[in-house]
Amino acid sequence: MKKIASLFIAASLLVGCGGDDNKKASFKITEDSYAVQMRAADYSSSQVAVGNILGDRTATDGLLIKDKSDFAISTYNNYLYHIGAFNIDSIDKYDTTKGVDAAEWSYSTNYSGDDSANTYKLVQQTETNGYLINYGSAKVLQVDPSASTYEGFVKAEIDLSAYTFSGAKYPRMSDAVIVNNHLFVAMQRLSLDFSPNQPYIAVIDLDNNEEVDTNPQQSGLKGIPLSATNTFTIVEHNGFIYATGRGDYGSDTGGLDKIDTTTYAVTALIGDTSFPELNDPDNNTYYHVRDVAVVSDQLAYATLSIEAGWPNPNTSKIAIINPSSGALSLLNTVSEIDGKEISDINIDANDRLWLGIANADNPGIYVLDTDTNTLSGEFIKLEMPVKHIEFLTVQ
Repeated sequence: MKKIASLFIAASLLVGCGGDDNKKASFKITEDSYAVQMRAADYSSSQVAVGNILGDRTATDGLLIKDKSDFAISTYNNYLYHIGAFNIDSIDKYDTTKGVDAAEWSYSTNYSGDDSANTYKLVQQTETNGYLINYGSAKVLQVDPSASTYEGFVKAEIDLSAYTFSGAKYPRMSDAVIVNNHLFVAMQRLSLDFSPNQPYIAVIDLDNNEEVDTNPQQSGLKGIPLSATNTFTIVEHNGFIYATGRGDYGSDTGGLDKIDTTTYAVTALIGDTSFPELNDPDNNTYYHVRDVAVVSDQLAYATLSIEAGWPNPNTSKIAIINPSSGALSLLNTVSEIDGKEISDINIDANDRLWLGIANADNPGIYVLDTDTNTLSGEFIKLEMPVKHIEFLTVQ
């Protein structure tokens, strides 16, 4: 397997590569917690906040402060991975039960040494096995998150270049999940001008890193074609994958697909005509499905961003979905989120819905009890707009 020597040197020097850290060295988690990646409204900087899931949820802000904004987080049990994305190309590992004053390791994600890997996520399967999902590369990197050296970090590459749309450079991997020892990788397959094309989910057998042909009777690409274009988020629940597609950036509506991980059948839950009252074609305003969170076979939520072109959504709505029956409605009973920009949603271990608020004038998190669709606890105030919410567990 080829390695570039200069990357080994760079990998050992990566701590703080995105700017000077300003960490609260005394911080550590003592119970199950949330972690949120924040980004300044002007995209000039970023930081992380952490707090308890139960009881007093007040956030500890000011963690992992960077003077660049394109950072993400992934979690696995008590481990927090701080990922530098476009033109940063770094990943730092923290054991949050010990604190975030020093990373256990800091490695480069730009294994090829060419363009920016633009890593979006670490999908971890075990203590010693995980997969880096790279928006700016045609290859998934299989990694060992327990590796003490960069030479031992990258274990293999999984080539998905067959999915690159004609004229583009990469298939644009946006998200991934592991189900039954198979890695499901969502790819937007945008053209060179970022127009959406037929998206796919590739299925990788993790016993041999070989791609599964999900429709052997048909020639062409082996993956699962989706109905909703420009895939943003995929999550798994009870043998099904839920995939959001935001559609074009300025002209059409997004959707939500449900995929059977055994038969690979695709069912559209949200499409162009699901919420016509939210579209205003005369003013080029459409809803775009950006995120999904699943509680049960009968209850899921999706974020609908009401956008008048690019770059920024104006407001958001939350769709309530029954994945079994296909019934849809809008969450109209929580006035506190009316008119807010909801940048991320996630379900915790207690089946509560966490909603990240990205409005610069009052950023933070609301938590909802999903059995009543009412607020749970106080608004969690944060120093910066929310980009992404994940959860940590004490082992």
